[in-house]
Amino acid sequence: MGGGLRQARLDLEVMNSLPTTVGRYQLRQELGRGAMGVVYEAWDPLLERIVALKTIRAAPAGSAQEWTDFERRFLAEARAAAQLSHPGIVTVHDVGQDAETRTLYIALERLVGRTLADVVGDGVPLPWPEALRIAGRIAEALDFAHARGVVHRDIKPANVMLLASGEPKIMDFGIARTEANSLTLTMGGQSIGTPLYMSPEQALGQPVDGRSDIFSLGAVTYWLLTGRAAFAAESLAGVVRGVTEDEPTPPSAILTGLPPRVDAVISRAMAKDPTNRYQRGLSFAEDVADLLAGDAPRHGAGDDLEAQLAALVAAAPPAERPAPGEAPTPPATAARFPRRAVAGGVLVVALALAIGLGVRARGGAVARPVQPAEPAPSGPANPGLLAITCDGLEQRDTLRVWVDRRLVAEETLGRGAEKAHVRFLDGQPELSLAPGGHDIELRFARDGKQASQRLWGDFRPGATRRLRVRFGGLLRKKLSIDWE
Repeated sequence: MGGGLRQARLDLEVMNSLPTTVGRYQLRQELGRGAMGVVYEAWDPLLERIVALKTIRAAPAGSAQEWTDFERRFLAEARAAAQLSHPGIVTVHDVGQDAETRTLYIALERLVGRTLADVVGDGVPLPWPEALRIAGRIAEALDFAHARGVVHRDIKPANVMLLASGEPKIMDFGIARTEANSLTLTMGGQSIGTPLYMSPEQALGQPVDGRSDIFSLGAVTYWLLTGRAAFAAESLAGVVRGVTEDEPTPPSAILTGLPPRVDAVISRAMAKDPTNRYQRGLSFAEDVADLLAGDAPRHGAGDDLEAQLAALVAAAPPAERPAPGEAPTPPATAARFPRRAVAGGVLVVALALAIGLGVRARGGAVARPVQPAEPAPSGPANPGLLAITCDGLEQRDTLRVWVDRRLVAEETLGRGAEKAHVRFLDGQPELSLAPGGHDIELRFARDGKQASQRLWGDFRPGATRRLRVRFGGLLRKKLSIDWE
């Protein structure tokens, strides 16, 4: 009796502690809580509708300036997320801050359904066609967000709601980072994520872009297909090591009857090196649609891997072709994460779990990578053309250009402010390229100092794409490389 009375009093205290309003919203009940705040069901008297109100109160730790910076980032990024109007993304109705308590809030559409974490929470996987259908829908929604410069950074089963209609909706876009201004919804430049579904670059505290979400979606899809996490381990260090170094067991080895082509698609989505992943969510969705139709994935993640490898070796420059019986040299872009970096990643994620936030490497804004189209087969006689112009360079400046890891231009440019047209090694002002996507790297050198940038370009038959290299600025000299 005494224990029951104490529990009743405790429940009453909790009820009495529930605030009645936040901003203009009238709180009705608590829906859930996490490390960063509480989610309530609330009534919007202005628009007369029920919403899910996510609230974040001022943290006791940290300086007043850190909290002020956090508020600024939160409001900026939440407003950016509010611009995402897509059937696969939860609608953000409003963002703001309570004038009296300084509580930050996001008003979201009230969804009725179950999260993917609840749907597969007991370890029983979904039928593989249903798992792929859901993954394809999520990929389409991510592609929409990435095209508008917004990266989610915490794609996981608990952040996807499955509605009664069977359609998924991505939640928690309010913690996303906008690539346009490189703000992060954190204190001190930190980022958010969940270790089991983090990309390698995120686990190691490195800058991320939309391809990080692709990796996380691949890990979620693996879990939907198999009922187990791809990188499950007994310790946090083991999880980070798995994410950054280990290849998971192919899904078809776990799920009987799963087409082997599915393994190739999931493997590509979870490639350790971002340049080897799907570069767009749409490409992942299209390959999933092909799998469900019984066709070979249109973006080349088929099951004839030996034939693909042989074609790549045959197409390589003579100096790069392996000797008979010798394994081909991995591409220069296939970065591996050394074990000493994994230790740093463990520290990053440990701090994330300790304070409810993940750590992102400090630094300046990262240029948003060009979203490439997936490589198209070469062959048409009508090639695409690449041209490069340079502005503001001096006599001691050297520019080298690689396309698909082959040096195609090396020139010392000394035209001052005059526009200089780069001539390629064959002496021509334009470089012929097979239609499709190509990996382009430019390296700029001056007085022993170097700068480089990599980007992808999609080339159409008969069309010329121009890159402009500029060095200048009113207050600070800066190198920029952009498509015209």
